[in-house]
Amino acid sequence: MSLRERKKARTRQALGDAAVALFVERGFDATTVEDIVAAAGVSRRTFFRYFPTKEAAFFASHDDRFEDFVDLVEAHHESMGAWAACFEAFLEIATRYEDDREGSMAWREVMMASPALQAHDLRHDALFEDSIRAVLEREGSSPFEAAVQAGALMGVVRAVLDRWFRDRGDLISMGREAFTLVGPLSPVRRAS
Repeated sequence: MSLRERKKARTRQALGDAAVALFVERGFDATTVEDIVAAAGVSRRTFFRYFPTKEAAFFASHDDRFEDFVDLVEAHHESMGAWAACFEAFLEIATRYEDDREGSMAWREVMMASPALQAHDLRHDALFEDSIRAVLEREGSSPFEAAVQAGALMGVVRAVLDRWFRDRGDLISMGREAFTLVGPLSPVRRAS
């Protein structure tokens, strides 16, 4: 990564961190873009170079996690297959939630208090689901099978995260338990 790319990444990170900190402190609706740029020490114009909306700034770390998820699935796919690769990628991402448990909990509280952020979260989940569907299709699932499997996997992820945010247990253990309940989803075998 070049010096310029590192500087851009730091600026993006500073904006995302400032936005989340202010949203936790003041609430999403009470925080303005001007508040965020003042806290990050950049101009309004700089903010909009990195994020089209304050919702997008709130989800900056989740965008990074999505990119990491895609990379992790690709890294594991060849050695373990699509379903297991997605499972392992989600577990690796889950460790980041555990590592910043309090920050994750505060982030969730802000999101749940804002219908706009909840809607953005659903769109973000759709990116994961589309990515899972694509890798399953590449492995040989039909489009319908891949869509069902990807939807099931995202349902598991949502259920585990909901339980974790509510009960505050061990996210990795919860994830492993939930994935064993659904087992490896394989394409439906048709009778000949």
